[in-house]
Amino acid sequence: MAQRLESSGMERAQAYAVIEEIGNAIEKFAATPEVLRNELESNNKVIFQRIDRLESLVKLGMGWLFAFLVALLGGMMGLMGMLLP
Repeated sequence: MAQRLESSGMERAQAYAVIEEIGNAIEKFAATPEVLRNELESNNKVIFQRIDRLESLVKLGMGWLFAFLVALLGGMMGLMGMLLP
């Protein structure tokens, strides 16, 4: 790579400086196993929080549905009691 940069008219010192900057940029954005593990753990936490919220909403919905059905059944029994002597 240094030879290509030199052949384009760049001095050797400049070419090596460019290569070093490229290497530093790659290291800066390189993902180590530890970084990947941390990202995975944080994503898992978010997923589990959303699942917990969904479970809470389902339980709440089931409670409201049960209350509605009990009220409906009670109303029907009251109506039947009024209609039938």
